[in-house]
Amino acid sequence: MTHRLIASIAGAAVLVCMSAVPAHASKPDQDHFTTPSVYTLSPADTGCSFSIDVSGVDKVVLQTFFDKQGNPTKVVFHDDFTGTETANGVTLKSVEHANITEDLVTGTETWTGLPLQVSLPHGGVITKDVGKIVFNPDGSIAVQHGPHPFANGDVAAYCAAFTP
Repeated sequence: MTHRLIASIAGAAVLVCMSAVPAHASKPDQDHFTTPSVYTLSPADTGCSFSIDVSGVDKVVLQTFFDKQGNPTKVVFHDDFTGTETANGVTLKSVEHANITEDLVTGTETWTGLPLQVSLPHGGVITKDVGKIVFNPDGSIAVQHGPHPFANGDVAAYCAAFTP
């Protein structure tokens, strides 16, 4: 999933969580859900010259942390996504096993784990985004450990994999 898509999902989750202040501010709210995930990535999302259709299932654990006054301070979004990405008649496997932390005080967003791995249908990794990356509130990168091809604009192999 792209940084923008996760940010939108996490932002919506924050709004839901803000509407219900927990009885005990010291304990985070936690929700578990599984949801189908079907959307189209535009060329602006991927850096490719074509759109890519994504279809799969997200298994999510969402935790919202609060300060002593009951205000949300942090949202941790653990996502296990399994699905496919399709463009130009080519379908690839796509997985994500990542923790995304939205710091509602500083505005930073931290990703750890495996935010994206795209593979050929019968094996062979095309691109792999793994490790830790921290985004500033303006979307720029504050910290980066591990390969993060999408954040760094290195999408040539990914886009080429959709060429029949």
